[in-house]
Amino acid sequence: MQGVSLAHEPLAQLQREPWVSGLSLRHEAAWRGSRVSQQSLLEAARRILRPMDLQGVLEEALTVIHTVFGYRISAVLLLDREARELWCAAHRGWAPEAVRRRYRVGREGVAAWVAYTGWPYYAPDVQRDPRYVEIAAGVRSELALPLRPEVSETVGVLSVASTEPEAFSEDSRSLLEAYALLLAAAVQRAERDAELSRLALTDPLTGLANHRALYQTLRRELAQASRYSFPLSVVLLDLDGFKQVNDLFGHPYGDEVLRQVARMATEACRGMDLPARLGGEEFVLVLPHAPKLAALQVAERLRRRIEETSLEEGLRLSASFGVAVFPDDGNTPDALVRAADEAMYRAKRAGGNRVEAS
Repeated sequence: MQGVSLAHEPLAQLQREPWVSGLSLRHEAAWRGSRVSQQSLLEAARRILRPMDLQGVLEEALTVIHTVFGYRISAVLLLDREARELWCAAHRGWAPEAVRRRYRVGREGVAAWVAYTGWPYYAPDVQRDPRYVEIAAGVRSELALPLRPEVSETVGVLSVASTEPEAFSEDSRSLLEAYALLLAAAVQRAERDAELSRLALTDPLTGLANHRALYQTLRRELAQASRYSFPLSVVLLDLDGFKQVNDLFGHPYGDEVLRQVARMATEACRGMDLPARLGGEEFVLVLPHAPKLAALQVAERLRRRIEETSLEEGLRLSASFGVAVFPDDGNTPDALVRAADEAMYRAKRAGGNRVEAS
């Protein structure tokens, strides 16, 4: 069947997108097939290159493998660079034990070999392939493809398998290889967007939620608290005499103290709570489902931990705390933070190193 021109408008439009512009279409065989094959690949590209979070990209990618390419057993394994292991981030048809397992790069399984070499690997009959590690009952052939954005390291592997031996023709392998390039671009974009979102909501010094994230969380939690009539507490703390720390020991030392306080604040929180840095040496804890008494107990435990922290030259660290609770002390983010702030300043005026309730 006669091939179709690469100037096909939907493909040309995809190539103009910034996250695809770096892709070289070096697997031209994948684009020279029938009109049905090219249209299938274009449809796949449209689906996975939509703005989605990473998990959405992976789930959509495997749905495409099933509905567009016709293979029922597939998985995306992502690379843990520090451990040099692959882990299954999304799958269709894999056995539970295979999903839970981690695969050492270069040593365990076809996908691990691909992560090691950076090249596709086809096992037409896994029963005769020493690299194969069982991923599902009855698998007879497996194709593993690197997810490697252009001029980047491999970020993972796409594994596609079948219960039929020799289930991947040369044309289907080429199409899937081209698809893996598009999937790699989609994964890279989703990871970059997630990192940008994280940075936009994270205090760069301490790694805690920043001012913006704090107020976003308060708005969301207050809506839930109002709807279901449960309490929500805010604890605000300000380090006492912190300017003296910076003056005596320098700002790098002061920054390390702030990071230490951030770690203590995080450890004082439950999984549902949010520790945040409001700015300077001020921190806030958002405690959903916590009445005032529980919040006062959290604040007191954290106050004692901070008080036990020794600084250079025998100085001791301390902090003043203010506690406010919805609905008694306010029903908006601004009102609650202001109430906690006023209580904190009463603690300061009383000599500091204490907890006051609004």
